[in-house]
This record gives sequence, C-alpha cells and structure tokens, in this order.
Amino acid sequence: MPVKDELARRRHEKLVDQLESLMRTTLWPEYQGYYGQLILSGDDLTDMGELKDVRRAAREAGRRLG
Repeated sequence: MPVKDELARRRHEKLVDQLESLMRTTLWPEYQGYYGQLILSGDDLTDMGELKDVRRAAREAGRRLG
C-alpha cells in the first residue's frame, strides 16, 4: 500500500504546484489575494482530477503564497 500513498502524494504535490503557478499569474499580489479570481473551466477541472482534490490543493497553494 505505501506505493499507492506515495503516488497520491506526488500527484497532490504536482497539482498544488500547478495551481500555485496559476495563482501567481492571475492574482494581484498588491491586493493580497483580493480582487483577483482564479477561474478554471470544466475541462481544466476534468484534467486536474476530482473537485475535492482540486479544492484541497488550491487551499494549500494559497497557504504557500501567504
């Protein structure tokens, strides 16, 4: 089972990195995360995985950015 957990962890980290880079390019840092939106289409979400995983990764990416 540890191999499956390692694969899930890597997949999550990759998703967090992907969302963090999207946030860096679309959100305005001078407003500290306000007045910016990260808009993902349905196709983007399909490629990224389940909605609960994307939400969890987005929260972690937001924490990384402060």
